[in-house]
Amino acid sequence: MASDTDADDMEALQEALNDFYSSADAEDREAALMTLGEYPDPKAKEAILYALNDPEDSVREQAVSQISAWEDEKERQQMLLTALSNDKPDIVVLALESVSELDDPALMQKIKELSTDKNEDVAEAAKTALEMAEDFE
Repeated sequence: MASDTDADDMEALQEALNDFYSSADAEDREAALMTLGEYPDPKAKEAILYALNDPEDSVREQAVSQISAWEDEKERQQMLLTALSNDKPDIVVLALESVSELDDPALMQKIKELSTDKNEDVAEAAKTALEMAEDFE
């Protein structure tokens, strides 16, 4: 039998998912993302990735913040790859600024590609991420 904590967690997760997907208010979606980031659950992960394309900047930024704090390193790097493929340069820059380790060859390759992006901010952030990765080697 699941403990009360598990049931409470599942309820909180479900409530945050409902708030995220149903709210018209950006602040509510942002708050829901903060809650979702606390649950290493596939549904939470899916919502966070979905939020990368939210119409509101603050919600997309919160999604990147939650990705960079995601517990599972392999999943985090895969989620970062998704963020780095975003069509909004500010989200790509934010994602690049949040890269803390580059163990993933696909992630490293994507950042190398972005270092020559036509958007100067993206290219600069990618170069900085690569330099920081070299410092940690």
